[in-house]
Parts: sequence; structure tokens; C-alpha cells
Amino acid sequence: MLGSKTTAGKRAMAAVREALGVIERRHGITHSWLSEKALHTFDGFITKDNTVVGVFEAKSRAASYEDGCIKYGGVLYPTYLITSKKLENGAIWARKFNVPFFLLVNLEESGHVLSFMVSDKAGKILVDFEEKASTTQATVNGGYMTRANSFIPISQALVFDIK
Repeated sequence: MLGSKTTAGKRAMAAVREALGVIERRHGITHSWLSEKALHTFDGFITKDNTVVGVFEAKSRAASYEDGCIKYGGVLYPTYLITSKKLENGAIWARKFNVPFFLLVNLEESGHVLSFMVSDKAGKILVDFEEKASTTQATVNGGYMTRANSFIPISQALVFDIK
């Protein structure tokens, strides 16, 4: 089952859409989402003045932004963990559409959104990251999976305060 169809998935989607809506209103952009009825390798397009200016992957976490780190479960983390495949796929689509790829992370507890410009329009990765195999939650619905994950320093994000 698609994560977006479960209670946890619907909650996360609503939270990230609300957060990105604040950024849209402040910056005159639109996040156009791909259909939730199928799996995709990125979440949607960023448009401005009816022109596609980026592709994006969006996440929402029950965490906060504090001292330049993500605080989750009482622990400060200086990096954001994401499946390496997400970065690879985003860069591929950036190259295909000739626009940058962005990773947008809504931190629900503090009202911040982290925006990482992951690749340029040629698909060249712009962020530094450490890649290693690690076991993490498989989906918003739980389960575990060992896979290649990328750890991106939070210092590379543009931080939006959306409160």
C-alpha cells in the first residue's frame, strides 16, 4: 500500500503541504504534486509564473530545528538522512527537465522547512554528503530496511521559518 494512503501517510502529507503552502505564498511559487495514486521517484514540480523552475522531493518529520541541527527524540543530529536513491533519482529528473532538484524537509515541531538544492539543472550533485548502508524505517508506516543512505549536513540547507 502507498504510504500516502494510510493514516500516518495522510497526516505527513497534510503537514508538508501546509508548510510548503506558506513558502508558496511568501515567495510566489507553486508546488505542483504528482498523483498520489501511483509511486513516483520524485514528488512534483516547482513553478513560478507558469514555468517549471525545479523538481522536488518533500518530507515531513516530527522533529525540530535547533542550533543548526535537527532535534529528534531529544537528540541533535547535524545531518539529514535520506535514501541515496532519492538523491540519484532527483538528479536524473533535474537533468531531464533542465531544472534544479530540491529536497524540502518540513520540521513539524518547530515550524521550519529545510530546503536543500541537491542538484543543478544538469543533474550535477551540489550537496556534500556521506553515504553508508544503514538500517532505517522502511516507510511512514514502519518496518525496517537496510539500504544505502545519504547524510547531508544541515548547514547546507536554506532554513525557512514558517511560524
